[in-house]
Amino acid sequence: MEQDIKRCSRCILPETYPGITFNSEGVCNICLDYEKTWDTWNETGYVKSRIFLDQIIKNVKELKRKYDCLVPFSGGKDSTYVLYLCRKVFNMNVLAVNFDNGFQTNEAVQNIKNTVEKLDTDLIIYKPAWQLMKKLVGCFLMNAGEGCTPCNIGIGSIVNKIAVQEKIPLIINGLSPRSDERSHREIYFSDKDYFLNVVTRNGLLSE
Repeated sequence: MEQDIKRCSRCILPETYPGITFNSEGVCNICLDYEKTWDTWNETGYVKSRIFLDQIIKNVKELKRKYDCLVPFSGGKDSTYVLYLCRKVFNMNVLAVNFDNGFQTNEAVQNIKNTVEKLDTDLIIYKPAWQLMKKLVGCFLMNAGEGCTPCNIGIGSIVNKIAVQEKIPLIINGLSPRSDERSHREIYFSDKDYFLNVVTRNGLLSE
């Protein structure tokens, strides 16, 4: 029964979350690790990170390439904010790359186009074959309990391919280590060997 599941007294993660433990006050190790990592970061870590980032941006601008960086752009809040920072705060020449897995609505695609237009950014929309994506996502949902890996593998592959082709020295993702670093392999895992194992076991490579 749901009411019998133990949960963190602070963040309410359940005891079924992979690798979770609780202290005597019922606070989970995820919360405790977060405090240990980030409590002092706001005072010292931000300054060091900003200096490091500014130097990276300075270095790529000095290369005088057509594009200073590539931003994988889903149109969500994280990648939109990164795109805004790169264009309006750091004044970089940016290529936005959108991976349209076939599940994007027409409205979402139009919002993406509106955003890059307002930010004066070039955009590439890569759309793999819909029948292939349906097979891959269905395969992972039925046999691995998740459907994210085909898209994550696809995004990573096409972004790196375009960066090499266009000689773009920097890729900037809209990810936050504060929220994403504790994602377990069982929750969010996009390793090439894992991907190949699932599709091979289920006969997709032979199609």
